[in-house]
Amino acid sequence: MPFLVRFLVRHALIGSLIGWSFLAILFAFDTGGLFTLIMNAASPWLPLLLLAVFFAITFGSAAVASAVLMGLDGEEGTPPGRRSPFPAFLLPRPRAGEPQAVPVRASGNGKVRHRAI
Repeated sequence: MPFLVRFLVRHALIGSLIGWSFLAILFAFDTGGLFTLIMNAASPWLPLLLLAVFFAITFGSAAVASAVLMGLDGEEGTPPGRRSPFPAFLLPRPRAGEPQAVPVRASGNGKVRHRAI
């Protein structure tokens, strides 16, 4: 199976499991009397099936979308570059006017040099 198909299926299954876990928590705490209402219905299997399917679709597609938007690099599926363990808004920002080193690939010899901007 191609890498991208495995990637999408894996994240869809993870999202579906998260959705079903959330549904189980809703049923366990009987939020809004939902579980009681369903179990007292004439045929409780249809609403259970519908809830399970639509929770899987919703959470599975959200997991796939977030995984796709985060992006991948390479065959192993590693995230691009080194990611910081902290959110970007918590990291210190450089002051305006300070030169920053930016990697620039030279056109002639292929070596990377840094140029201040």
